[in-house]
Amino acid sequence: MEHHELIAWIRSEITSTKVVLCQEVVGYNESLEPNPEMCFCEFTSHPVTSDGQHIIVQKPVYGTVARTVLDETRASAAAEALAALILADERYIYLAEELMVKHHLFTKYWEHLRLHGKSVRTIKTALRHLGRAPSQLFVRKIGRIAAKLRPPFEFAGKFSAVICFYGTIIYLVWPNSKLGLWIGRIIKGLLLESKRIIYG
Repeated sequence: MEHHELIAWIRSEITSTKVVLCQEVVGYNESLEPNPEMCFCEFTSHPVTSDGQHIIVQKPVYGTVARTVLDETRASAAAEALAALILADERYIYLAEELMVKHHLFTKYWEHLRLHGKSVRTIKTALRHLGRAPSQLFVRKIGRIAAKLRPPFEFAGKFSAVICFYGTIIYLVWPNSKLGLWIGRIIKGLLLESKRIIYG
């Protein structure tokens, strides 16, 4: 098979689909039941009628639905052929970038290209599609650090908001008290510093 014929076959097979029947929620049956929270509290997680006497209970109705999905057997064979073509001539890596995207089926072929590819472009492309490029790892690490630091910063933000709120009340209600005068000096200092920064 010539290269152009092989590429045409890969293009058609790697995106081939089939129709499968799935059991899915196709609607809901609604019924009214007495509101169990009526005598105890005003809140319930269920939607309620306007008088609050009943909750609206939704029960899912399942039905058979036809879904078009990737034909994994044909796509896998095409991806294997594409990986072999790329390892024979790594200039064809652009085809993998175009065709082997966003599906778990192709992960093993990207791993194969990463392990056996010779060119830097092939290895970098494989790492990027595997989610292991240096930039992707860096972003994930920063995300983990930010997630760990978020609770202390949230607490500090809330704490400083509380301080500002009560400080404002003290300054406005008791401006001549020791605390009020101290807060006033801090505010004036901040305003002078802001003016100096803005106007040079």
